[in-house]
Amino acid sequence: MSTQYEVVWPYATVKVVDGATGQPTFRGFNEGSILPTTADPADVKRLVGKGAVEVLGGAAPETPEPDPEPEHEAEPESELETETESAPEPEAEFGPEPSIPARPKDYGSKQEWVDYAVACRDDDVSEGDARYAAERKTRDALIAEFG
Repeated sequence: MSTQYEVVWPYATVKVVDGATGQPTFRGFNEGSILPTTADPADVKRLVGKGAVEVLGGAAPETPEPDPEPEHEAEPESELETETESAPEPEAEFGPEPSIPARPKDYGSKQEWVDYAVACRDDDVSEGDARYAAERKTRDALIAEFG
């Protein structure tokens, strides 16, 4: 494994070969750690697929990319497709959807979780009522409900 991988999750457990005994074992790595070259390639591939680790420095992984789909000749469009594509999109009756912030990390502060809970409130609940209710819950209760 000549490509280096970095842990991007807060913590990841990786199968590695123990340098002293030569036997496979599991080691934990914190966010930002570089995986050793003795890491099991199949386990690294699994963790890359889950998003727990990434190739260090944005280099392309060693695995080859699949062949692109062969190009097919374009088939003539039907009249229905042409009419649908040229029709203008209806204007929204309401303003843009409010964006929900990214989910805080599990170790995030209670205030981050309160703000997230307020952003995720139901449409019929006011911001003040949602904040009042969220501030009276523990951080762990907010994680359980909104995490």
